[in-house]
Amino acid sequence: MVLDCLIAATYLLAYAPRRLLLNAVRQALRRKQFHVVYQPIIETASRELVGVEALLRWHHPRWGAISPSSFMEEVESSEMLGPVTQFVMHTAVAEISRRPPALPLRLAVNVAPGDMQRKGFVAQVEAMTDALPAGVSLVLELTERFLLEQSVRTEAIFNALKAKGVRFAIDDFGTQHSDLDLLSRFQFDYVKIDRQFVSQVDTGGGDLIAGIVSVAKHYGLQVIAEGVETESQHAALRAAGVPFAKGYLYQRPVTAEQLAQRRHDNATTS
Repeated sequence: MVLDCLIAATYLLAYAPRRLLLNAVRQALRRKQFHVVYQPIIETASRELVGVEALLRWHHPRWGAISPSSFMEEVESSEMLGPVTQFVMHTAVAEISRRPPALPLRLAVNVAPGDMQRKGFVAQVEAMTDALPAGVSLVLELTERFLLEQSVRTEAIFNALKAKGVRFAIDDFGTQHSDLDLLSRFQFDYVKIDRQFVSQVDTGGGDLIAGIVSVAKHYGLQVIAEGVETESQHAALRAAGVPFAKGYLYQRPVTAEQLAQRRHDNATTS
């Protein structure tokens, strides 16, 4: 009896917080506490907007803004992943379609390892691409960590979605166990340089960035730098041959309405 009680107590201590968190996420979806913001992606040569990354945000009526880092890890290993990913996709399509861009725009959405294993994931993404307005293309961002663990199924998904015009980016390249074979084995379109490397680019880390750019060009990929915060970083990235970037230097994540206003302002001043 005592042993059973100890086992029950251990279980509750280990799993109750996770269960409560996931239940809160479930309630947040139902009560419309989630929303999507968009981080602009610019062309380094012109600073013109060429794409956006859709980012999930949670505003709780009692706790305020809740960082994705505090709940997404649990969501990604649970049955809530599908509904959360679907929310981001459906919201992004609806909001971008409401005021479609006059110029081509890339819409990037993060994909978790569990998404690629979900039944119906390919059909869900295909439906999303069919619903996007003309001129808007979809980019799925995957982590290097996941790709090292998967192979056959991932390649099949790549082939199916590439046929529908979906493009792929390898996220946070270089932060895990970099494997150049990934770049030849999977049909990527973009390599994203993590902010930890960008932060060093104007203090002696330029050679590393230039090396990544060189490798990317070898495989026919384009590079996107994340977390650009200073003019000196922008200048160094441009000098290293990085064509695209995003970060607070250019603009913080914005709502769909603010994004549309920026596009309107850019169009009227050009």
